Amino acid sequence: MDFASIAWFAMNKAVSADTMAIQAADAPFEIKTTGTKQGLYDDFLDEVTSGAYASDRTTIGHKGIKWMLTKDTSEMENYYDGDTEPDMSSITRLDSEKYGLKPGDHGTLKFTVVSKTSSDIDVSIVLKNTAYKAKFNTDNTKTDDSLTEVTNTSINNYLASHILFFYKGNDNKKHLLASEGFDENVLADGEKEVTLYWVWTATLREILEADIKGLDDTDAAKEVRRYFFEHPDFFLKPIGDESFSMISVPHNDDASAEETAIQAKIAELSMLGKDYNQFSSKYNDADQAIGDNANYLLVELTAKLASNGN
Repeated sequence: MDFASIAWFAMNKAVSADTMAIQAADAPFEIKTTGTKQGLYDDFLDEVTSGAYASDRTTIGHKGIKWMLTKDTSEMENYYDGDTEPDMSSITRLDSEKYGLKPGDHGTLKFTVVSKTSSDIDVSIVLKNTAYKAKFNTDNTKTDDSLTEVTNTSINNYLASHILFFYKGNDNKKHLLASEGFDENVLADGEKEVTLYWVWTATLREILEADIKGLDDTDAAKEVRRYFFEHPDFFLKPIGDESFSMISVPHNDDASAEETAIQAKIAELSMLGKDYNQFSSKYNDADQAIGDNANYLLVELTAKLASNGN
């Protein structure tokens, strides 16, 4: 089997107003997005943001928005849109298939950058993901204990490589969103809607074949494959002190040469042949480690004027 993991965790995002705009008096732009007032995990979002940020609507030193990722997330719409909020104490960890995420899920996140100046500007967009763990009773219902931030480096690496974010560049193609983010040009006194794409890659095979379901972009999928071969330890869970150095393919600015080296490595290790299952199981084990160690994922978007901005 390509996928053999259970106990996925419940994650959702919420916003506190129908329309949310974040701005500062001295900033030449603002960012805005929309959502509903009713969020399934509003209380959890309040809990993890209350001590870390200046307010629900700002991030320290920058302008930004915060949400918790949810299944089929699109345009900041809350997963829960019912009339009566369910009793959270009755929702168990095993219900996360219904309320949370699992490998193979994907969606989009949209926001708008609004220029407040008569000159064109470049705005730098950065995403930061922070995972949190909850405590559960013996019947798998969540306790009232505070959420704790996940600080284990390996778990955070798995999260950053299994749940991937993409943006559309000036070439109108999707690109893997790296930690340094990307820049968006906004015309003077104009507005620019930006769409981010995310996908929890279901299987290692999708990465190796550059055919990631829900991404539907071969070039972007090849970027993920390059990322995999540069950092296989971010994707695969070792047994003991096992090393994945034999999988690694160093980055090469010559994309064609790097692709040739990757294809040779795949063939050498029979990663799509008779030896595939041993690598696939380690990918699934990393997924399982995410499910065992993280229950909520806070995604924070921050924006600031780029260094070359006017």
